[in-house]
Amino acid sequence: MKVELDSRYQTEAYEAIQKSISETRKAGIILPTGTGKTYLALKLIEDNLDKKQILYVSPSPTINARVRKLIHKIYDKEEAKAILAKIKFVTYDGLSKRYQRHKEDMREYHSDLIILDEVHRSGAKEWGKAVDYLLEDNKEARNIRNDSYTT
Repeated sequence: MKVELDSRYQTEAYEAIQKSISETRKAGIILPTGTGKTYLALKLIEDNLDKKQILYVSPSPTINARVRKLIHKIYDKEEAKAILAKIKFVTYDGLSKRYQRHKEDMREYHSDLIILDEVHRSGAKEWGKAVDYLLEDNKEARNIRNDSYTT
């Protein structure tokens, strides 16, 4: 099974993401809550399984667990296992603690694709330093900023 995008708006959003990545190595996903930003991120993961490592950064272990659960729901057992083997999950707090204590160990997070979920939370003073360092020290990575807005 594969991620199915909603043709009413997600397909166009995904094409814009792909175009932005090809031109600038980065993209932002800003859509209202409940419109499928996680599915867009999963589609991007699905289309980049040839990469060595994919980093998924979120504000909480709960969100990371929800993404893992969604992968198990969408894909069969073997596909899910293969996809999850490519993804390294970390929270902004975990990233920040690593940055503060052992900056040299941040290379563990070097990835071909970096997804920053709820990126507005990465602007917190200490978390932001770690994210900035990660992106600066890993310039070759493609990075996706995933966020919501409220109406």
